[in-house]
Amino acid sequence: MPGTTRTVLIVSYYAPPYRSIHGTQRISKFAKYLSAQGWKVVFLTTEPRNADEVDASGEALSDAVEVCRMPAMRYHPLVRKGLIPPDHFLLWVPEASRKIREICSSRNVSVILATVPPYTNAVAAAVASRETGVPLVVDFRDPWTKIDVEWVLRNPISRKLNQWLEQAVLRTSARIVMVDPPEYVRDYFVDHDEQVGRKIVSIANGYDEEDFVGLESGSPPDQDRFCISYVGGLYGQENANNLVGIFEAWARRSPKTLPHVLFEYAGGNGELLARLSGLPIHFRDLGYVSHRDSIRIRMRSHLQLFAQPMSFKKHVMSGKIYEILRVGVPVLALTHLDGGVSSLLGRASAGVVVDPRDAEGAATELQRAFDCWKAGTRNTSLTPNEFVGGYSRARLSDRLSDVLLDVIDGRDSLSSRACTERRS
Repeated sequence: MPGTTRTVLIVSYYAPPYRSIHGTQRISKFAKYLSAQGWKVVFLTTEPRNADEVDASGEALSDAVEVCRMPAMRYHPLVRKGLIPPDHFLLWVPEASRKIREICSSRNVSVILATVPPYTNAVAAAVASRETGVPLVVDFRDPWTKIDVEWVLRNPISRKLNQWLEQAVLRTSARIVMVDPPEYVRDYFVDHDEQVGRKIVSIANGYDEEDFVGLESGSPPDQDRFCISYVGGLYGQENANNLVGIFEAWARRSPKTLPHVLFEYAGGNGELLARLSGLPIHFRDLGYVSHRDSIRIRMRSHLQLFAQPMSFKKHVMSGKIYEILRVGVPVLALTHLDGGVSSLLGRASAGVVVDPRDAEGAATELQRAFDCWKAGTRNTSLTPNEFVGGYSRARLSDRLSDVLLDVIDGRDSLSSRACTERRS
């Protein structure tokens, strides 16, 4: 980055060493690569209070990043998830906004970057931005009031107030980053005017090429069996039942095949797959594993499974889908046939998408993949490197850097490569 060094203050309640389930990976990768591009990065976050929140084996924040940690918010019996807008971190706002103002003054901050959820991050940053005049960019990993899982508020008055808070943050922000493709903007944000709409840009999730250094496509633990992997959360019993259902359908039509199949699950929800114990498949529940081990598990499999409940909106794409693409192992995805994941896999020629409720159709694809393995051939063409490369964290951080520079320099028109998700 030519010229004088610019300082960005990143605001995120969660950051490493918190576990990645808290949404730490995207923002920590941005911090890493913005630093590599010459930005001075100051990162405001909290100190984990409980040992079970920490991933000791995870990637730490870059040494080039100045980390300012505040105490984690103490539990309050009246502040619980799903009750108070914007979320149950509301009591963090006064202290966080005060700390943001202090850092902006002492570090000569050029721009504030807040990531959500928790949405409290954006509220605290917006308050401080209005008081200091330092421009704000908000990175939305998920929708706010239009989210359909996890952060939903049930009370109609709370929902109305939450919409008002979102609109206030959108108006205050100099730029608004959404993780999904721009065609889903109306499904993503609360109703907004044209002025707010011009601020919105799309920067996808991705993968970090450095996470793959030194990892080779290893052999499955049992080389005589067809190895299927599923890595990550299961999003509840409905989704787990859909996964088990495809193996049950496969067992009904090809009972002699399943003893030659190994299914490896890595994640924290193995108990949801208990029905697999009644099938002749070899099932390994590996539990929660490190990020690098999760990549190893994917790379040594012959087929990767990806699944999202039908209750998820069509635009929802788990961040792990990009890492799945980079692995290069064929994918069977249970998700919307006309959703974002289906479009991405289709453009990448990376696998097959089946409706989560179509167990028989998925069983057909499993058998086809097994037959290809048995014959020594792949069951689909692999993702072209030039397509996947567009989703590397380094290149995505280039786009974010462009957005931040546009804000600092007061440019109204964003560069085309920062405005939209890469299309090939």
